[in-house]
Order: sequence, then structure tokens, then C-alpha cells
Amino acid sequence: MKTRLTISFVGLRLIVSAQTIVKSMQTTNNDKTLAMNIVGKRDGRPFRHNLHFDVEGLTQMQRDSLYEQTLHTLGVLGIKNVPGLKPLKSTVDEQNDNKAQESSAVTFGCETCTGKGRLEVYGNNFLMTRSFNTKRDAQPLFPLTVRLSAGQYRNKYWQNGVLQTELPFTVNAGEANEVKIK
Repeated sequence: MKTRLTISFVGLRLIVSAQTIVKSMQTTNNDKTLAMNIVGKRDGRPFRHNLHFDVEGLTQMQRDSLYEQTLHTLGVLGIKNVPGLKPLKSTVDEQNDNKAQESSAVTFGCETCTGKGRLEVYGNNFLMTRSFNTKRDAQPLFPLTVRLSAGQYRNKYWQNGVLQTELPFTVNAGEANEVKIK
């Protein structure tokens, strides 16, 4: 009997520890920012995810795309079925699938990017944010290659919390595209 209880307890502990439990979630969605702060437990360990995006000047379709990407990120982290978060009923994913077939490689390079930094690329129904810390990260962020469909884009680069550049660039289909930061 004692052995059965011990085995049952260990089995229950494994089931409970493999779950993600969201303790609190706060969202901000206004004309300038979209932010999600999530606190919870995953595999018995506490976690905190702070997602923050500058959405000023984005169209509603671009915001919807960002929201869908955020939901996908939460799904990858094992955070699913959070009350109040529902997938959007739009054709953004279908449009992105069609554009992915026509995409070109774009390589972002930066020789002077050190310390803590963040690169944001947006436009043409696309939004990507990458943060890095050259003192902490094992792999450098640059060069960074991303597949983008042909069109007009903008990139913002922050270094140590200060906006350094905000520049437009064009992706040409079927060509090697390079964007130099700084």
C-alpha cells in the first residue's frame, strides 16, 4: 500500500510539474505600444515574460499580425488557453503563407553593435523584434538573415536603451538584400 501511494504521488508530481500555470497577465494595447507581462510557473519553476512592442504607425492588419505572432510565441512557451486571449479570425496567416513563397533573404549586419541592443523590423504585414546582450549571449545576433517578401520596410535599432537609428529599406525579389545597421 505504501509503495502504491509513493508511486501515485510521484506520478502526480510529474503531471503537475509539466504544466504551465499563468498566475497573472497584464496587457496594454494603445496607439503607441502593445505590451504583455506574464507571470507564472512552468515545470515547477517561476517565470516572467515581458513582451513589449512599439506599434505607433502600424495598420490594424499589422497589429493583428503582431497579436497572432505573440499568441504563437506564448504557445511555444507552453502557455495556452489563457482566458481573454483568443486567436483572431483573419486571413493574415494565409497572406503570410502566400508571401513566404515569394520571399527573399535579407541579411542585417552591424560591426559596432555591442552591449544590450534591440532590432525591430516592420512593414509589409511583417514585424520582428530581436533583443541581444553581447556580454551574455553565446551567439552574436549579427549577421542576422531573415526571409522577407519584396516591399518597403523600416528598421529601428536601440543600443543600451537608446534609439540609435530608424531607417527605411527596400527588399527586392530575387536579389541578395543587405541592410547595414549604424
